[in-house]
Amino acid sequence: MNPLAAFARFLGARPWMMKFAPVIPWVERFLAWLTGGRLSLLRVARLPGVQLTVLGRKSGVPRTTYLLCVPYGNGCIVNGSNWGRPNHPAWTANLMAAETAEVVYDGSTLTVRARQITGPERAQLWQELVRVWPGYEMEHQFSGRESRMFLLEPMAGDAG
Repeated sequence: MNPLAAFARFLGARPWMMKFAPVIPWVERFLAWLTGGRLSLLRVARLPGVQLTVLGRKSGVPRTTYLLCVPYGNGCIVNGSNWGRPNHPAWTANLMAAETAEVVYDGSTLTVRARQITGPERAQLWQELVRVWPGYEMEHQFSGRESRMFLLEPMAGDAG
């Protein structure tokens, strides 16, 4: 395991780290802007991540967020933990309302279909998420809710 990824996982599972949660997305967007999308906190930490762009369900305006992901099959899993806050992040509602979204993953831009993961499949894939990012367990406890999980799969003919 990469030492930077191990260190990031260690920090991400510390309750005091949650105090920095509001700053992390801002830093992520700033790094992406500064480097033309070539650098992100996830990339620096050697953790898998996607840049997700989905239309706002009310505004119709494209909204972009940077998310930790877990590669799975020909797609990836993302989780709406919202850093342990009690409300679901807006991007999850936008994704539920959209037919497709766009992701930048490992240098490739793909159109994806999102499927919300529920039931027994969710319980199984939750273990995979926590293996990659143990902090999700702590965020789940802080939020008091079940986060929304999605499988993002490339549209036919757009497999990268």
